[in-house]
Amino acid sequence: MGVRHHGRRRPARDGPAALPHRRHATLSYLLREDSWGRGYATQAVADMLRHAFTATGLTSIGARHHPDNPASGRVLLKNGFRYRGIRDGWPAYGIHRPGRHQRLRYEIKIG
Repeated sequence: MGVRHHGRRRPARDGPAALPHRRHATLSYLLREDSWGRGYATQAVADMLRHAFTATGLTSIGARHHPDNPASGRVLLKNGFRYRGIRDGWPAYGIHRPGRHQRLRYEIKIG
């Protein structure tokens, strides 16, 4: 699993150079076939979202999945992503950080 930040890096004089100017990232994950269907991806995405929206300055995260893998789309939907349509032939999803008055929904526990 990984997250890639998008946007320019801020100059060091404006704050930490490691913080991106824009607060959007893209989520990617890949599981071995023998681990499919066990809830690992669902839990990992939930954990990543909780971290991304509480410990970083991210405000939105996007994700896409292979058109032949609808199970990955279900993983994203279970975690609060919204389907955004087809982009470059791939189903695309997005999620925004909950506002002050919204609770984080990332408390999925498998087990």
